[in-house]
Amino acid sequence: DVCVDGIPVGFLPTALAKGVVATLRRLKIAGHERIPVDLEVAYIPPPSTGVAGEEDGKGDGTPQSNMPFPGLYLFTQMGRMIRPVLHLETQKVEYIGPMEQPFMNIACLPSDIQEGITTHQELEPTNMLSLLSSLTPFSDYNQSPRNMYQCQMGKQTMGTPAHALPHRADNKMYRVYNPQAPVVQTARHGEFQMDEYPNGCNAV
Repeated sequence: DVCVDGIPVGFLPTALAKGVVATLRRLKIAGHERIPVDLEVAYIPPPSTGVAGEEDGKGDGTPQSNMPFPGLYLFTQMGRMIRPVLHLETQKVEYIGPMEQPFMNIACLPSDIQEGITTHQELEPTNMLSLLSSLTPFSDYNQSPRNMYQCQMGKQTMGTPAHALPHRADNKMYRVYNPQAPVVQTARHGEFQMDEYPNGCNAV
């Protein structure tokens, strides 16, 4: 199936799907007047086998019900989450959406590129991280569970609980009266202007 903004508009033979997707991406990156630069081109290929576990020789006859319905899904609506990556074929920046990412091969580093398989590369290796996780300095020196723990603690931080404090009528609200900027910061800290609404103090 081919769907545009959730509405089925036609059918596309599986043999032509990858070529159509590649052409749509090239036109989008080139700035074609009829193709939005923020178009999401999500191609979900049909499963290679109809039986779960068949690839490793352990098929039990169970259909792959955990796979999304195969098809070409195009999204043009406003308010979608998109992010930039490098399109290797054209060496230009392309904006991609969340539905197409699981079915794309995106390299973090040039050494991760597999010829004929990898189609995109992260503009920076840390772009794969969320906002909170990208604020942890020297995260590559921590154990992975510690980084995840810090992300959860960061979500609970209430140094600046509201942006209109002088105009609120709450009976009780806690906030940090003497917040501080972190002594050690990541590049993302400044890019996202985190010091405008600081969340805590430096531990001494």
